Amino acid sequence: MHLVIDNVRFAYQSSDVLKNVSFEASAGEVIGILGKNGCGKTTLMKCINAHLAPHSGCVTIDGNDVSKMTKKKLAGSMAVVAQHVNMSFPFTVLETVMMGLYPTSEWLRPPTEEEMIRISEAMISTGVTEFAERPVTELSGGERQRVLIARALVQDPKIFLLDEPTLHLDINHQFNLMEMVNRLAREKNMLVIIVTHDIALAARYCDRVMLMEKGEIVGSGDAKDVITSENLLKVFSVRADVSYDERINGLNVMFIGRK
Repeated sequence: MHLVIDNVRFAYQSSDVLKNVSFEASAGEVIGILGKNGCGKTTLMKCINAHLAPHSGCVTIDGNDVSKMTKKKLAGSMAVVAQHVNMSFPFTVLETVMMGLYPTSEWLRPPTEEEMIRISEAMISTGVTEFAERPVTELSGGERQRVLIARALVQDPKIFLLDEPTLHLDINHQFNLMEMVNRLAREKNMLVIIVTHDIALAARYCDRVMLMEKGEIVGSGDAKDVITSENLLKVFSVRADVSYDERINGLNVMFIGRK
């Protein structure tokens, strides 16, 4: 599986939000998209999943333009866990996870044996089996996020898009979620793209990072090459020490203060 974003431009009214954004990614990678509020991160995500149509340029999966794919075919290739998901109805966890079948199957038909196996595997992978019969309205934020990921996994996607997945989670659940997503990318050979404000977690768990500023990619590559003290000062106006830490076998980011 190969994703190509080729010179994508998008504007709201007369204001350019994305300015000729280009990058490529393949299965098995975890990619983090970083940048200040309003830099175009979420708009880029919406162009990737065909929720928005670029004003110029295109997004392709294995050479197929996502804007020309049917909703069913796109759902078979890509799953999205959005930043804000309404879970106000007391469906059980199992019922919620089973909803992941709907984008790619006939409405209201019973799941096949193969699909039930997929549902079970998704719940085991995300650790939500133990509360399968609990209403989602009774779960904590971290538990709900795992349920949403399980629901998305039932689509059996090749590309997994996560918009601020650690938002509002405590630090323990942040680590658990990022470790789980990283593991799933390897086990299922998925491309995972994460939009996040959490620089430290991106430095630790993402293979590659894209740094955005005013609708453009101003840094792209291995986390160690992009998440640097110089780039954090330039883009976020914060002073930070960035160093390799043997204890985590990755980058450690220590914020010092504002510029």
